[in-house]
Amino acid sequence: MPHVPALTPKQMTAAVARLNTLSLPADAKQKILAMLLEAQNPNRHDVERLDAGRRDDRKAAASALRDHFNGVLSRAAAGMAALSDAEFDAMVDEANRDE
Repeated sequence: MPHVPALTPKQMTAAVARLNTLSLPADAKQKILAMLLEAQNPNRHDVERLDAGRRDDRKAAASALRDHFNGVLSRAAAGMAALSDAEFDAMVDEANRDE
């Protein structure tokens, strides 16, 4: 779903007025208005607002991603620490040539 930006109060008033002039079914207008109102909510990204199943899935996914990337960073740090000074200097020289 595309990002719906939060509107200023003046923009929201104009958007609602414009929405009311469109020849759309009433339920479509209601859904658009609901999206605009949701975008106004400063807590819209708070996972605690989700139903229990979706909230648990989102938390589990976030945890899995954190664990995965922490492992990647740990392996990268260990690999960098294991490089000799000569290997590190060669890598820096190669990177400088690529610029």
